[in-house]
Amino acid sequence: MHDKHNENVDSVSEEVVVAIPTMIFCIQAMTDDVLTAQNSALWDAWLEKYVNRLTADIADVTDVAGADIARQCVMNANNPR
Repeated sequence: MHDKHNENVDSVSEEVVVAIPTMIFCIQAMTDDVLTAQNSALWDAWLEKYVNRLTADIADVTDVAGADIARQCVMNANNPR
C-alpha cells in the first residue's frame, strides 16, 4: 500500500538532513556581535509581546491588589510548595 504520509515525512527528513550542514556553517560563521544582536532582537520582540499580554490582562482591572491576591491563589494552587 502506498503511504503518502511516510512519503511526506521522508521528503521532510531529507530536506532537514541537507539543511543541517548549512545551518551549522552559518552558526559557526556568526561573530559574537551578530549572535548577540540577533538574540537581543528576539528577546526584545518576546518581551514586547509579553508586556502587551500583561497590559491586556489588567486592562479592565480596577482592584489591582485584589487581582494580585487572586493571581497568587491560582499560582499557589497550581504550584504548591
